[in-house]
Amino acid sequence: MTAKRRMLDTLNRLLAPTGFSLQRWKNPRTVVDAGHRMTRALCGSGCFLGQPVSVVDAGCSGGLDERWRELGSQLRAWGVDAMTEECERLRAAERNPVVKYIDARLEMLRDRPAPPHRGLWPWARLSTAAALAARSSRAGGGSEAIRSNQWQEQTLSQQTLSVDQLIDLHGIDELDFLKIDLDGPDYDVLTGFAPHMDRLQTLGVKVEVNFFGSEQEGVHTFHNTDRLLRAHGFELFDLTGYNYSNAALPAAFATRVLGPTAFGRMLQGDALYFRDPAGDAAPGKLPPVKLLKLACMFELFDLPDCAAELLLRFGNDIGRSDTSRLLDLLVPRLDGEKLGYDEYMARFKADPRSFL
Repeated sequence: MTAKRRMLDTLNRLLAPTGFSLQRWKNPRTVVDAGHRMTRALCGSGCFLGQPVSVVDAGCSGGLDERWRELGSQLRAWGVDAMTEECERLRAAERNPVVKYIDARLEMLRDRPAPPHRGLWPWARLSTAAALAARSSRAGGGSEAIRSNQWQEQTLSQQTLSVDQLIDLHGIDELDFLKIDLDGPDYDVLTGFAPHMDRLQTLGVKVEVNFFGSEQEGVHTFHNTDRLLRAHGFELFDLTGYNYSNAALPAAFATRVLGPTAFGRMLQGDALYFRDPAGDAAPGKLPPVKLLKLACMFELFDLPDCAAELLLRFGNDIGRSDTSRLLDLLVPRLDGEKLGYDEYMARFKADPRSFL
């Protein structure tokens, strides 16, 4: 413990009766360990060699989320995207032989047409749409399309796959995590995966959602996505929002992409769902390897608290002798210090205000 830390802790104990606490510094008090040390330790022990973590990335342009690379050879993934050139680039760059890229349009085969989207579709009114229209004549190759969000103007695959066909043709017999970002048919594709989620023991889902639209069932809106996933046993763990300014007064772009802007109405976002067996009074029986996969996903998505709760609740079911060490590896830094789990918890219980 640093001298500064000891001094501040002493002053805060003296000030505690007043309800006042000294601000230590502007950085967050607890900082999640970006090294994902628990996941690395489990993979280092070969935990998932016999049953790799299986990921489907629907809309994989730009490549798989880098966090999955922590799993090394214990990752099995299928990336699907309509951009043929981008899939070719990803195949050429991929070094994991069990990560596959499929250039195809993914869709759900409907018995009847989707209901009309009665909500106002604001795209034509946005500054992003105006910017893309202005640049359309100068569009480059696939990499430029990704940077400028102009995938529609690239060479798109003529192959169409339903979700059922994707699963059958590519031998997807387990699906631990599903990510969908298709700029359009996200909800339709999600409904295609929904009947398979229990059978394939899906643990997590990340999907793009819309915050505009009508109250109707069957349209691509957040409320329908949330209702569908909750019906299949998932809980919402994170939700981001992206703002888009109107062309009447354009805002600066939030990143180096012609997309979300610094201000404007919130139109879209990404919703992250997981199963929550630790919060279920009568949780369905997940095998030990699935519980450990879920713990790793929690850590990879900056939810080490959820991973710790899982280890504590199901330690006996997991059947590992190193649960205490895994908990130590999950502990975030506190004021720059790396503590063990027991010391970290003791400090919180002794003086919760020390975490202010």
